[in-house]
Amino acid sequence: MNVFIIDPTDPENRELLKLVESFVIHTAPLRIGIVFNVNDSTTLNGLEDAGVAMQCALNYVTQKKDAPTALGFIRSILGSADGKVTVENVKDKLKREYGDDPDDILGKRVIELIIPGHLKLLTCRSVQISNIF
Repeated sequence: MNVFIIDPTDPENRELLKLVESFVIHTAPLRIGIVFNVNDSTTLNGLEDAGVAMQCALNYVTQKKDAPTALGFIRSILGSADGKVTVENVKDKLKREYGDDPDDILGKRVIELIIPGHLKLLTCRSVQISNIF
């Protein structure tokens, strides 16, 4: 298994995520984990920190759709941002694609979920493995 620890706000990671996404789409016989390296403060939420916002967005889209869709969603935010991703980039994309209130999505506190086929997923927090593809 390969695990990538990335800054989800750094546009340099877009190509790596594109490669991971292609492995997932083509069902390559690999197990790949992605860890978002974001601020681990327990007082910050996705409305205050872009990295935490990306974590919240990934978890939200995974819950609404599935993990491969969430990976593409994150990659598209990275592709549309001018430089590092901002909270506003994440809010705009969530509003445009899902229509739900981004303030509700990004402002959530930690809720523990179990998604079949995935590791334990903790919404809106860092230092956990988000998904294994």
